[in-house]
Amino acid sequence: MLIGARQDCVAGGDDIPAKMAILKRLEFDFLELSLSRDEIGSLSATATARYREAITQAGLPILSTSLGHFGGFAALAPEARSEVVEDVRRLIHWTPTIGADTILLATREEQADIAEYAGLYQEALGPLADEAAAAGVTLALEHVGWYKPYRLAQLVQEIGHPAIRIYFDMGNCLYVGESPIAQAHICGPLVAQLHVKGGPVAPLAAMPLVAVREILEAAGFRGRGCLEIAATEGDRHLAEARGLLKMAGYW
Repeated sequence: MLIGARQDCVAGGDDIPAKMAILKRLEFDFLELSLSRDEIGSLSATATARYREAITQAGLPILSTSLGHFGGFAALAPEARSEVVEDVRRLIHWTPTIGADTILLATREEQADIAEYAGLYQEALGPLADEAAAAGVTLALEHVGWYKPYRLAQLVQEIGHPAIRIYFDMGNCLYVGESPIAQAHICGPLVAQLHVKGGPVAPLAAMPLVAVREILEAAGFRGRGCLEIAATEGDRHLAEARGLLKMAGYW
């Protein structure tokens, strides 16, 4: 399994190229690029050239991008929802220009009944998913906030498009009082990518790393894992996490 990290997991380095160089030195496989709303709004050929140069300099690819302002999509006013759709569309067409193929969409909804908003997701995301598929991109919805993983699995199944899958986060399971093992069984067949981290009171070393990996692999998962852990000065945490994941069979 390829293992990467988000840029905010790296304490050292003043910019993306420097952070990528640190990850390369620690033998990570890729960077996950998290982009703000303003950054997504200003994506251009210039941005593509800048990130391509960083990839070449560091010798480390960017394989996934992340859009964080997708949460609560169904509850947004129509105009605001349209703006988010355009941001997703922009990111779909930009992501492949830097060699990445997966977009994280941080997803949460307050309604307990999937039927209350599944149709809206189908209507809004269906055309985007068609564009993503044509571009060779997967839209990976991640369960964040109080949104439970099994509800996200229900939503992805209701949407029913092969380009829309799950970004499974083992640590976020604990934040909503669910077992990462049980939720991995439920979400496994739909998982495109994996966030690796601990929970609110459980460090990474206490997580069921082997069990989650084995469950996902048994469900057919052949994707990548990405660290999403708090940065500490000196970046020793990245080396320690790498060691843990090697022992758990991720590398």
